[in-house]
Amino acid sequence: MAKAKSNKKIDKSEKVEKIESTIDPQKAAEAIEQEKKERVTQCGKEVVMVLKKYNCDFDITMLLRQGSITPNIQIVAK
Repeated sequence: MAKAKSNKKIDKSEKVEKIESTIDPQKAAEAIEQEKKERVTQCGKEVVMVLKKYNCDFDITMLLRQGSITPNIQIVAK
């Protein structure tokens, strides 16, 4: 695809206004966290939908050892 050429000439004597913007770090962190939560929610919905589609479920157990807990998650047919 050919690039369109602009016929507008640049006047170097024109004053260019510099625009500065800053992003509030706290608001940015909040937006990232919100986006993560939304992705986790959507992933959870998709997993539940697939489990239902294939009539499967999670079998969740915990292995308790002195000083540690190890989760064990398996997908099983109902």
